[in-house]
Amino acid sequence: MKATCTLLAVLLLVPLTTLCAADPGPDKRPNIIVILADDFGVGDIQSHYPDNKIATPNLDRLVSEGMSFTDAHSPSAVCSPTRYGLLAGRYAWRTRLQEWVVAAYEPPLIDDLRPTLPGFLREHGYHAACIGKWHLGWNWVGPQPSQMTAKPNGQKNLKWDFEKPVAGGPVDRGFDHFFGVDLPNLPPFTWIENDHVAILPTEAYQVDPEEGIALPVAFNGSPSAPGWRLQAILPEITKRAVDYIHDRAEKEEPFFLYFAQTSPHEPVVPSAAFRGKSGIAPVADFVMETDWSAGQVMEAVEEAGIADNTLVVFTADNGHSHYTGWDDLIKAGHQPSGPYRGHKGDIWEGGHRVPLVVRWPGKVAAGSASDRTVSLTDLFATFAGVVGDPLPADGAEDSISFLPDLLGEGEGTRTGLVSHSNMGEFALRDGSWKIVYRMAGKNVEASRGQATIAELYDLEHDIAEANNLADQHPDIVATLTAKLNAVIHRGATRENISAHNDCDVDFRKTQTERWAPVAASDTTTAPKGFTPLFDGKTWANWDHPAHLDGVWEIADGVIRLRTDEPPREKGRDYNLATEKHFKDFTLMIDWRLTGEPHVRPHQWLKDDGTFYTDAEGKTIMKDNLTWGDSGIYLRGARLAQVNIWCQPCGSGEVGTKFKDLQATQEERLKTMPSTRADKGLGEWNRFVITLRVDRVDVSLNGAQVIQGARVKDIPAEGPITLQNHKDAVEFRNIFIQEITRP
Repeated sequence: MKATCTLLAVLLLVPLTTLCAADPGPDKRPNIIVILADDFGVGDIQSHYPDNKIATPNLDRLVSEGMSFTDAHSPSAVCSPTRYGLLAGRYAWRTRLQEWVVAAYEPPLIDDLRPTLPGFLREHGYHAACIGKWHLGWNWVGPQPSQMTAKPNGQKNLKWDFEKPVAGGPVDRGFDHFFGVDLPNLPPFTWIENDHVAILPTEAYQVDPEEGIALPVAFNGSPSAPGWRLQAILPEITKRAVDYIHDRAEKEEPFFLYFAQTSPHEPVVPSAAFRGKSGIAPVADFVMETDWSAGQVMEAVEEAGIADNTLVVFTADNGHSHYTGWDDLIKAGHQPSGPYRGHKGDIWEGGHRVPLVVRWPGKVAAGSASDRTVSLTDLFATFAGVVGDPLPADGAEDSISFLPDLLGEGEGTRTGLVSHSNMGEFALRDGSWKIVYRMAGKNVEASRGQATIAELYDLEHDIAEANNLADQHPDIVATLTAKLNAVIHRGATRENISAHNDCDVDFRKTQTERWAPVAASDTTTAPKGFTPLFDGKTWANWDHPAHLDGVWEIADGVIRLRTDEPPREKGRDYNLATEKHFKDFTLMIDWRLTGEPHVRPHQWLKDDGTFYTDAEGKTIMKDNLTWGDSGIYLRGARLAQVNIWCQPCGSGEVGTKFKDLQATQEERLKTMPSTRADKGLGEWNRFVITLRVDRVDVSLNGAQVIQGARVKDIPAEGPITLQNHKDAVEFRNIFIQEITRP
């Protein structure tokens, strides 16, 4: 792969010549700005495709001053997964999100223990800011926690407390500062700054048809800041980005600005200065305003006098959307996807091939191009190279540096690339070959659980993906299938790291759920800073006397409480505890209630054969005794119990409650079916429990469900104890991190 000093009119796969540049010096770490446009097609920069019709003078200038990558890809063909990939250096299909995006009020997609690009740069002395669109989830506060819902936007009509801080957003995932919106077309319609809503959404949103097209009509009536105007979003976040650059230019420390534009994504709302400017369509006007916005950032860098030591990246989260005026663009002679097949959401090249332009004066050759295959996940590793430090061992699994290509000092080592569509389809690039596993039905609902269909394309001779060669080359299909299978099941693209997926991933069939269950795989690989308490095979670390044989067992890598256990002896403790006693700690543990009925259901029968009733006075039905209860005792104390329970009557409702009789109503969570934060019977759930002195915090599947609950008279130290309530419960992935008190 080579780089050339002159930019060709049409940047396709072209012969290139080598250019050399000096290593970035550690004494002068550059500022880093990433401008991420939203739904900006690979064909939307005019200097890349001069026959296209939308003027982009600012981006044309950036192209003339930097290096354009002609084979750059977003890790997904849609929004949230790409943002995850960019900030985490990891494919988002390794998380539980297997299709589409993070919906309104859903919890964070980035795990709170995962290394992130901004966090990494902060560790190296950078100030990190995110301005614009987040769209990676938050832990909203309300009568119910934020949840991963099967139905898209299934929580849009629930009540939320917007006066409380909202956790799990940018400032909890590595950034020092955030200003912007969750996203412009979903509630709440208001500004968010750092961890709080900046303007309370006290009004009901109502679409104004005069603002533009593709407006969020489905969310009329949702919480909105008074006088909220969609047209004001892009100008305001642009101003904030400019102000941030001028402010940080006065500081000694370098900065990282992640400027996530909200355009030309819907709602298509060009401001007054750009309405009608293209002469084509509102979406073309919005592309022009996107170009202006990027130009304002570039101008601010120059005005602040920091251009020579600032690395600027422009790219996009996926291809151009097909529902915001696509036909108008095509009719005018503008090809948003260039010569490529498809558009936003597709597994085809037009869905995920994106513009990627990098300017770094004195380091990157002006007006140059590279046909190196790169992914936006690679920005993490590339910036790690810029600051001169290796990637974290427990993160950035799919990030491969392309810094050698930028500097003209060699070639990046990426040899393959995995792409993912809005509907959960997979594709693998290997050289010029691309294998696609497309869904069998007309849409995802018609395809769920069905085998995918393998198609093979040679992009060197068929850039439009028009000629399926799978039948002609079964050997290549078999080779690429094995390679894709390997990169999925290794848990990482880069070599020599230990990693695993958060769920079971199978490209050979269409997923059955949008949010997949937690993976039933590795039980011993501890997250950074944690120690495993269970090796998946033995009772090492656990006090398991003989009388627990046949009660607690290890099977298939899990600790299981049997429901067909032998009779108990009076006075003996049948809970399972660790050998070691702990003081302050964070415990991570996966659990599930299997829903198996009791062998001895008499515990719910009175002596006369009638049934007890539950706490609400409902009869516990004789023919539906799928009831479950277990818990985890912290320091072995019953009052410090995080309790796992399943509603009686076979309802399948599962939740968690904290048994702390001393906690106030605000401190204590009493989870009922309407506030469940889990996924139901037979599905794995993850607890992260922190105990400091006498205070407990609990998150369940990424949602904060207990904060600062107080335990009276808890012992100073004690074991981790798994409770025995004779219910079919299983535990796995048990890790602990001891906390040293100041």
